[in-house]
Parts: sequence; structure tokens; C-alpha cells
Amino acid sequence: MLWSDTKDLVSQYTKNNPGCFNLEKTLLGFVLDGQSWCGKEGSKETFTKLCPESNGCENSPYRSFWRKTSAQFAAHACEEVTAMLNGGRKEPFDPNSCFALEVENLRSSVVSRLNVVLVDGKESMCNSENLQALWVELNKKGINHNCKPASTADVKKCEWNKTNPCGVCLF
Repeated sequence: MLWSDTKDLVSQYTKNNPGCFNLEKTLLGFVLDGQSWCGKEGSKETFTKLCPESNGCENSPYRSFWRKTSAQFAAHACEEVTAMLNGGRKEPFDPNSCFALEVENLRSSVVSRLNVVLVDGKESMCNSENLQALWVELNKKGINHNCKPASTADVKKCEWNKTNPCGVCLF
């Protein structure tokens, strides 16, 4: 399961739906989730406290790690993939996010569809100019897509069914 600006909800969802997993459920993702680290020019030490805003710095080791790991995670996705985007944002698809990088790395030879859940979004957002950029990218790759808004409460109520792929209860 991929996500953008819905981390806590996706973490809860994948915990309650063992057929689904996100990057944070992989070994590296689990160990490094919530961690921050940085270096200091001229030093060989690694620091975990008092780092400058390494989360926002595009070239920080922290950001580089998550971008590379996210890209590799998506490159190994297969069949139907579900993504939860924050439909409460004016523009739920950020072309500079790790999610956009994940979309770039989805392989049409093994991914048949990307199901997008707009958490707390409206149906009309699925046709918004912002999401059209995502649909164009997926169409170029030959990956089908589906979009549906769902409330946070609906996502929390969604139960896993062994016969259905991850996220199908939301569609």
C-alpha cells in the first residue's frame, strides 16, 4: 500500500488488514520509521539529535534514504496496488513527493491497477486537474486506475477479506 500524507491511517489500516503492507512494515522501514539522522560537515559521526530540518532538505541523507527506499518498494509492487491520498488537501497529488516517485517506479508489466482512495475527499476531486496529472502518468505507463473518496471512519471500518486484494473493501 502506498500513501501520501496519510501515514498514521495507513499504518493503522495495514495493522488491521494483514493482507496489506506498506513500506513501514518491511524490515528497513520498520527499523528506521520515525528515526532521524544527520551528519556534520567535516565529521564522520552520525547524529540522531539536534539535526537541522533534515526531513525538509531534499539532499539530506534522511530524505535520500526514504526516496530511494520508496522507489524500490514501488518497483516491487505487483497486481492491484492501493494508495491512500489525503483528500482534505487542495491538491492531494504532490508531484514532488515520495508517492510521485513511487508512481514513476511502478512497473506496468506486473501492476495491473492503482486504486486511489481519497481520504476525506469528494467524488469530484477524482476528476480534478491535480489528479489528472497522476492519471496521465499512469496512462503513459499503461496502468489502469480507479479513484474513490472514503471517510476516515470508512477506512477504519474496512475489514480484511482473505479472498480480496488489499484495499478492495474501499471500492
